[in-house]
This record gives sequence, C-alpha cells and structure tokens, in this order.
Amino acid sequence: MIPYPLGQALFLWGDPIWVSRSAGKVDMEVKQRELENVLLGMTRKADVVVNQK
Repeated sequence: MIPYPLGQALFLWGDPIWVSRSAGKVDMEVKQRELENVLLGMTRKADVVVNQK
C-alpha cells in the first residue's frame, strides 16, 4: 500500500515483553497471551484516535 502524499500516520508502541531463554511451554503460552492482550489494546487505542478525526 502506498500512502497518499501529505497523508497522516499513527505509530504506537508499548513496553518490551521479555521472555527468558529458559522459558518452557507454559511460560511461552503466558507470554503469548500477554502479547495478544497488548496488541488488542493498542488496536483499540488506534481505532479511537483515528476515528476522532
């Protein structure tokens, strides 16, 4: 997708999600859910910001 000239953009980022090198299957599943929740929250925030204009 090529943006229009003089278009607007929204960038969001969150805190790092650290995963131990020794993380097991259960730990990875917990981190996966954490990542999913963070991404869903960021998507909701972006939707609110973009739709206010």
